[in-house]
Amino acid sequence: MSIFSGKGTYLWNISSLFRGNVSAIVDCLVDARVSTVCAKIHDAAWSKWDNAQMAELQAGCLQHGITFGLYGYIYLYDPAAEAKYARKMIDKYQPAFYVIDAEGQAKGKFSQAQTFANGMAGTSVPVGLASYRYPSLHRELPWKQFRSVCQFDSPQVYYRNGSPSYNLVRSMNEYDAFKPRLPYLPAGDMYSEFGLEPTADAVTEFLSLCRDNEAIDGCLMWVADQKNRVPLLWDAFASFDWDSTTPPPPPPAPALWKGRVQARLGLRVRLEPSTSSSVIGLIKYGSIVDVLDVLGDWAQIATGWICMRQGIWTYVVNIS
Repeated sequence: MSIFSGKGTYLWNISSLFRGNVSAIVDCLVDARVSTVCAKIHDAAWSKWDNAQMAELQAGCLQHGITFGLYGYIYLYDPAAEAKYARKMIDKYQPAFYVIDAEGQAKGKFSQAQTFANGMAGTSVPVGLASYRYPSLHRELPWKQFRSVCQFDSPQVYYRNGSPSYNLVRSMNEYDAFKPRLPYLPAGDMYSEFGLEPTADAVTEFLSLCRDNEAIDGCLMWVADQKNRVPLLWDAFASFDWDSTTPPPPPPAPALWKGRVQARLGLRVRLEPSTSSSVIGLIKYGSIVDVLDVLGDWAQIATGWICMRQGIWTYVVNIS
């Protein structure tokens, strides 16, 4: 049974949406066919969110069949107190799940993270980790300590830098390398910050990629609070039908031969056989794929085109 499924959203501050009118918030979530809400409940060992509005929001969500989760931002200033407070909020609200949001303030604090993990061991609800999309770029985060008490990963896969597909595939590949491998329930990007924001098409593409990937049961989008600030992004999210089915792809063409990817960081898949074409995916190191056609230095595979230059491609076997 999945921890949560379908399209969900984070809610950072109840008072920032509809001026804190919880009934209006719930109606908005229902109209958008939101399946899951993850609401902030604390910063470190302190909370302004533990109030009557939170209880009302939880009751309203549950009344309409919306899965209700909570998250807290972890600083590790006083890890034992932070874990104790997180446990207190979990025991009080008994959410469907709880998410540890650990980012820059937690970097390098390995012993403190272990103290926090010790305090979180044996929680009554599933725990997830929300952090960076690419662990390889943030090795100083205490991944092992945090994930020792987690039952799922929920990385922040933000794609305002380009292709949702590339970001999601690379993120999944990196999290797939973790041991143990946990269910992957990513967070998407539908907000504006520092003058930057994704496009509405990117929001739709990300949701489609998550829905159509058998390894992903659901996703959480950051953040419902900005419904009025970036209405086009919210509209793209709200109008997306997670339950719709896509027609099956046509049968693949017969392969010419197989090849193995030798690039350590993987090989980008492009829409067309050109380095200026859009990146639509990533094939990880060591993967063996069927080659359907060859055009110069480019090989066509089932999902697009990959480049065979610079020794990143090894011929394996001729199919014929």
